[in-house]
Amino acid sequence: MEPRTEPVTPNTLARDLPVLAKTIRGWLRQQGFRPEVEKGTRWQLTEEQAALVREHFNR
Repeated sequence: MEPRTEPVTPNTLARDLPVLAKTIRGWLRQQGFRPEVEKGTRWQLTEEQAALVREHFNR
């Protein structure tokens, strides 16, 4: 697999999954991946977080 050239975000994941980026962001918040102090900043996910999103929504 070729390394990603852009950060993994809910928007980039939504392009490949049958779900909206807004839904992904909501799920990530429920999982506790987004501290309150980061509210309003750009989402940048780790590869581990991205894998969890793919696993959850790619059912």
